[in-house]
Amino acid sequence: NGAPEKTIDGDASTYWHTQHIGEMPGYPHWLAYDMKKTVTVSVVELTSRSDQKQNDFTDFTIQQSIDGSNWIDCESFKLADVVGVQTFNLQNPIKTRYIRVYMTAGPNLYTHLSEFSVGFYD
Repeated sequence: NGAPEKTIDGDASTYWHTQHIGEMPGYPHWLAYDMKKTVTVSVVELTSRSDQKQNDFTDFTIQQSIDGSNWIDCESFKLADVVGVQTFNLQNPIKTRYIRVYMTAGPNLYTHLSEFSVGFYD
């Protein structure tokens, strides 16, 4: 239930969290970001929540969209079992305005993320 904006506030102590009390919708979960203009993304960095590593999602796909509605799978990754920033280099940089972290698996029905960032150029 933590706000998605917490993943781009530059503070690793804050976080986004899916619903985890009461009814817990399972995977997939996703976070989408508007880059505000078309850019070429070559790197994605994700920072896990330091005090709840055991609840991190494990598998995810980076998706792109030009309009924020129609999504295309770009590349899939697995999170390592470590705390902190993990860097994922895209084999084929993507030219996009919208980027989405599409989480497909984890140890629980819920998950969370502290920070999201990308390396890009115009």
